[in-house]
Amino acid sequence: MKIAHKLYFLIAVGFFGCLLIGGASLIKMAKMNENIIYITDNSIPSIRNLNQIEIHFLTLRTYVISHITYSEDARAMRSAEDKLREFEKLIDEEKAVIQSKMTEYETKYVTDSEDLALFQKIKTAMSKYQETAKNVIDISATYEAKQARSELANLQEVGKVVTTALQESIEHNNQIAAGDKKKGEENYTSARWTVMFASAGV
Repeated sequence: MKIAHKLYFLIAVGFFGCLLIGGASLIKMAKMNENIIYITDNSIPSIRNLNQIEIHFLTLRTYVISHITYSEDARAMRSAEDKLREFEKLIDEEKAVIQSKMTEYETKYVTDSEDLALFQKIKTAMSKYQETAKNVIDISATYEAKQARSELANLQEVGKVVTTALQESIEHNNQIAAGDKKKGEENYTSARWTVMFASAGV
C-alpha cells in the first residue's frame, strides 16, 4: 500500500473515530439534558405543589381551631357571631384551594406507582380530616364550644396523618430529584472525558 493510501486510511479512521466519540458524547449530553428537564419540569414543581398543599392545610387547621375559640362567645356577642361566619367562609376557601392543588398534582405530577400510592394516602387522609372537621364545625356553629373542643384531640390526630403523608410524598420527590441530579452529573462527566479523549486524538 502506498504511503498516500496509508495516510488517507489513517485520516479516515481518525475521522470516523471522532464521529463515533462525538456521537457518544452527544448521546450522553442528551441524557443529561433529559435529567435536567425532568427536574425542572416535574420534580421541582411537584415539590412546590405539595408544599403549597401543606401550607394551605395548616391554614385550614388554624381556621378550624379559631372557629371553636369564637364559638364560646358567639351566643352572647354579635362580633363573635360574625367571626364564626367569617371563619366558615375562610375554611371553605382553603378547602377549595387544597382540592385544586391536589387535582393539579394528580393530573400533572404523578410519575410512578409509588408516587401514586403516596398521593392516594394524602387523598384518603385529607378526606377523613375534612369530614371530621366538618362535624366539629357543625357542633361549634351551634355554640357548643365545649363539645367541639372534646372532638378536637381526635381531629388533631387525623391532621397529623395528613401531614405525615404529605412529608412522605415530598421526600419521595426529593429522592427522585436527587437521583436525576446524580445521573445528570455522571452523564456530564462521562461526556466531558469523551470529548477530551476525542480532542487528544485529533
